[in-house]
Amino acid sequence: MKRTDQLTFTRFLAAITVVVFHYGDKAYPFTIPPLDQLVPTGHIFVSYFFALSGFIMAMVYFRPANNIQPIKYWIYRFARIYPVYLLGLLLTMFFNPKMWQDILAVRLNLTLLQSWWPPYPMTLNYPGWSLSVEAFFYILFPILLWLSYRMSLKLNAWLVGLFWLGSLLGHTYLMNTVYVSGNAFYHDLLFYNPLVHLNTFLVGCLGGRWWVETGHKHIPNAWQNRAILLFSTILIGLALLYLKDLPKTLGFPIRITLPNGVLAPLFLVFIVSLAYENGLISKIFRLPFFVLLGDASYSVYILQYPAHIFYKKYLLPLIPNPTDTSGFYLYFLALILFSILIFKLIEYPIRDLAKQLYQRSPMAKRGW
Repeated sequence: MKRTDQLTFTRFLAAITVVVFHYGDKAYPFTIPPLDQLVPTGHIFVSYFFALSGFIMAMVYFRPANNIQPIKYWIYRFARIYPVYLLGLLLTMFFNPKMWQDILAVRLNLTLLQSWWPPYPMTLNYPGWSLSVEAFFYILFPILLWLSYRMSLKLNAWLVGLFWLGSLLGHTYLMNTVYVSGNAFYHDLLFYNPLVHLNTFLVGCLGGRWWVETGHKHIPNAWQNRAILLFSTILIGLALLYLKDLPKTLGFPIRITLPNGVLAPLFLVFIVSLAYENGLISKIFRLPFFVLLGDASYSVYILQYPAHIFYKKYLLPLIPNPTDTSGFYLYFLALILFSILIFKLIEYPIRDLAKQLYQRSPMAKRGW
């Protein structure tokens, strides 16, 4: 097992948190405190995906002595996300044929551009907006690597820190000036545009670079690291519960939104401390079944909407006297089983096929 395999399972935990946010708020135990207060913040964990993605990609590809091959990287990334993304899109439109009538929405979603174009980020298979954001990060990543090779880690940290802080201040200013609740254009621009989430990805990339250069060489005290892991987890929970309302509590008429990257440093501390963890938590998260769930988490996330349509049309009528709880867990189980199947039959084989085809292509011989 790789040292960071325990991080894979956290992708599944983040994915099901988003699923609960969308469909499980009326199911037990998510109706009891404090879970009932945390469920409405479940969408924030999409930001965790961005931070973890940046960390893992920098950890894998940051090699100053061996420059990244952009074409190879983009082909592998495309093969990683697009087939299942396209499946989710086609299933959504199959269950809702009227969606084909909005030609622009179809084109934007097929080309992963919907998050750039209000009011289209949440059209068709709405979780796909984050893949539109992620696609932008994938395109940008080789350029970010090229730039980071030409600066020290310290300078890299300063620039990312300044960009993170400037992004937060700029976003907060816009939220408290031009933003009008109910205005679809400003809402989509300030919540779904890829530039809003770039700071989170950059923080993750910085953490990945630090891990390659310094972090993996130093093993911290196990108990101190577990204390940091626990403390960061608690801080993330408290931030989800109270941070967005803190300015009003203190008497400041300022609105803070959490999806704009404000939690990125906390997410990074959690990621790094879990990467160091080598005790019981790590051993559990590294179990093959949990790693499999983490591998299938992308399908869980991107297929949640078409799977829910299928559940409502075909599975829900089979349940005698369904409750919100029994109905949700039937859907949840079906989603997980379907996602594992898709990972095994589509996602992983296509990813492997893309690697084989590239390795046989002239591009591989030319080092592209």
